[in-house]
Amino acid sequence: MSVHRGGGELIPGSPMGVLLDRIPQLERAKDIVDALRAYRPGSGHAAAEAAFAPPGDAVDRLRTEVYALLGLAPPTHDFAPRLLPSPAPATRVPAAFDGHVETTAAGVLITRHPAGTGLPGHHLAVEHGAAGEQLTRSAGLLYRSPLAASAAPVDLAWTADGWTRHALSAYPSCRSAAALLPSGGCLLRVRGHEQTYAVQVEPRSEGGRMIRIDPAVALSAVHARLVSPQPALDSRTVLNCLLGERTFPITLRPATDAEATQLI
Repeated sequence: MSVHRGGGELIPGSPMGVLLDRIPQLERAKDIVDALRAYRPGSGHAAAEAAFAPPGDAVDRLRTEVYALLGLAPPTHDFAPRLLPSPAPATRVPAAFDGHVETTAAGVLITRHPAGTGLPGHHLAVEHGAAGEQLTRSAGLLYRSPLAASAAPVDLAWTADGWTRHALSAYPSCRSAAALLPSGGCLLRVRGHEQTYAVQVEPRSEGGRMIRIDPAVALSAVHARLVSPQPALDSRTVLNCLLGERTFPITLRPATDAEATQLI
């Protein structure tokens, strides 16, 4: 499968050019599952063999050509190539997302993109304290992660309910404010609603592994439901959050006093 859209660096008729011409092109990310199911191996086999041939000798050939182009004599001593680093999670993740929402019969489909990298979505979800003030003031959904314990002799900390009230007061454009609780759940307050809500999303088990989603994704799904014209919820309900091909049930209910007074 290819998402390559051409470019001046691709030589027409080269093995890689032939390979990209013969394999299916993916247009939209959401179509990848159907495209993979429809694909049948074999269409690019010969081109792939040519692109990655000869095995074990390509680097030496490339080295000879590069030194010739530079007008230098290759060194006569051997050297050990430096290995690429092992894959690791990103050290920094986006703190503001354009949340695109699509309500289906199966649940609420959430698609997120880092803010400013595409078209505006249904709402802008921003992590308070991690994004710039301009994005924070534009947020429709503002959420806060628990802070690490302080070693200071005097420590001031928000309760979950206190911070959500403060956020809605300090940021008039914000429609929902949520505090991620140390227990793993979330406390959500929606402007104009009398009560606060407790949000809990459970991990999904697949093949002996547990898959967890970013709680902010669940908050986007709940935010979209609660700011919609539908009647407000006054009892426990389960909302399905669709993320890619997976479904994550989200429990939504009125928050308890213990949850509202948790320190964050």
